[in-house]
Amino acid sequence: MSKFFSGRIFKFAIGSLAVCLLFLGQQVYAAVPTVTATLVGGDSVTLTITGDANANVILNYLSSGGVQMSALGTTNANGQLSATVSTATYGIRPASLFYVTINNQRSETQIWPYTVNNTTNGTALTLSQTTLTLLVGQSNTVTAYNNNASSLYLASNSNPAVANVSINNNQVTVVANASGSTTITVCSLANSSNCASVSVTVQSTNIRTITFSQNNVTVGYGQNVTITLAGGTGTYTVSSNSSPSTIQATISAASLNLQALTSSGSAVITICASDMSSCGIVNATAGVTGNSSALSFSQANPTIVVAQNAIVTVSGGSGTYYISANSNSGIVQANLVGSTLTLFGNSVGAALITVCVSGGGCGTLPVNVVSQGSAAISLNPASLTLNAGQSSNVAISGSGTYYISSNSNSAIASATISGSNVTVAGLTSGSTNINICQSGGQCVVLYVAITGTISNTTNQTSGTLIYSLVLNAGQKLNLMLGGDQAPYNLSGNDGTIFTSTLNSDNTLTLTGVKAGPASVNLCGVNNNCTVIRVLVKPSAPAVTEDTTVKTNDTPLVYQFVDLLKIGAKGTAVTKLQQRLTEDGFYSGPINGNFGAVTSAAVKKFQAAHDLPAVGYIGPSTRAALNNK
Repeated sequence: MSKFFSGRIFKFAIGSLAVCLLFLGQQVYAAVPTVTATLVGGDSVTLTITGDANANVILNYLSSGGVQMSALGTTNANGQLSATVSTATYGIRPASLFYVTINNQRSETQIWPYTVNNTTNGTALTLSQTTLTLLVGQSNTVTAYNNNASSLYLASNSNPAVANVSINNNQVTVVANASGSTTITVCSLANSSNCASVSVTVQSTNIRTITFSQNNVTVGYGQNVTITLAGGTGTYTVSSNSSPSTIQATISAASLNLQALTSSGSAVITICASDMSSCGIVNATAGVTGNSSALSFSQANPTIVVAQNAIVTVSGGSGTYYISANSNSGIVQANLVGSTLTLFGNSVGAALITVCVSGGGCGTLPVNVVSQGSAAISLNPASLTLNAGQSSNVAISGSGTYYISSNSNSAIASATISGSNVTVAGLTSGSTNINICQSGGQCVVLYVAITGTISNTTNQTSGTLIYSLVLNAGQKLNLMLGGDQAPYNLSGNDGTIFTSTLNSDNTLTLTGVKAGPASVNLCGVNNNCTVIRVLVKPSAPAVTEDTTVKTNDTPLVYQFVDLLKIGAKGTAVTKLQQRLTEDGFYSGPINGNFGAVTSAAVKKFQAAHDLPAVGYIGPSTRAALNNK
């Protein structure tokens, strides 16, 4: 027996055909925790958690101060914990994303429950601006925020001759008609007492305006620009700022100081004299400073559906990533952990998410949120529930080329796309969100739930034993055959998911190729048969030079299992460079360092395989590499 097969031995002997299983040593992984959240009254939420036994549970959630972590307690001997949390006490943002971690394993991201009309827990209607100063003919848009800000109505306009008002989702547009003032009040359809107001001042266009040393200016991210003011009477004041989260404006004597808080976006800033006798407008645009290197995203312009989320991977730069700005958190909620950016659609609209890196450099991601049923592509069915070891197809409707942009938990289910069909294979109990996108277009999320685990069963009609085995991609398993009589024969396995080889010493070698379920029929001379069902998982440690095993003198195909991008090092990068060299895309040094030359070769490989040329190895590119 090969030295690579030392390990544990398991024997099965049912009927007249016996099979002994000799496993390679396998790594033990902590269980992936699960969590469900139930609103139990007021702002109290009960969390029901399962995971490793006798282990600490950490709640990861979003508050007004950013991402927070709190210890909930310890699981019991059965790996269970129930904890009730006050939303207000913890400062958790209603409808925000949260998850739990146990032994450094994180659960699937969930949505924190909330009560629609509870205005004490951060759901009161608020406006991006509460005062507006406009010239006749000028317009401005105010954004409304709360859980139901997309369902508003105009409650009152104290002087409609001064300004007209129109509402589109959570955008309140004010158009100045005549000089004067008016107070505009909007309310939530879900709660008529949940309202907010904006005061509007409209000035005549023939008054003497304030002048500026420059009134159209670009401010580099992190920089300051000073503008000199002149004209008017009295002191100067900032009357309104259309986007204070983009450009911060302050006044000192006759100087206006502008600071860019993001790397993109713009603001219209109105400066007035203290007696309101004259006003002027400055148009400011935020930009990236010349010495900053921009970041890139795995999706350049994602589109998500209301109440669904999408996963975007950030790459480039050096240091720790952080969210610098969100132009409209009422439209899109963004949460960044490491290089994984989770986007959640709050309401229909668009937003700009700016991500920066501590070493310098930023990137801005435009995100569109559409209503249910309005996405350019759709799935049939829209969600799947499978048993572990089972697979199913999902049809994509739309046009163009499709690709999988992310899989929130590839250990739960694998997914591959062929044409307009997605094949999903259940691997183990749990759930995952698979983001399916249209090249250059929109995306839609496929929710997959997997139940149960595979086990040995007996066909009640034929009495044939069905053995259920689990392998990792690239892993080998040796079966010692006994019972009936040799020679044995195999049938029913095409080698796509795993290969099966009968050896002269009456052993059967199984080798995992790629994630998914498959089976092989094993029979003896007297037609006593066994069905061996194999589930291959993608999460095996990478095969190295020291553990490469050969079957019939043919080396195993290396399986890529990790995200590889600029800055990555090690065996996986070496294997990638070797593969790209073989395929004619790479001519640089094979040194195990993922740099700009390797990224350029990856882009060539992606373009040749009709994949988005993003320059790093994500799920879709891994599938193409592993399909050789």
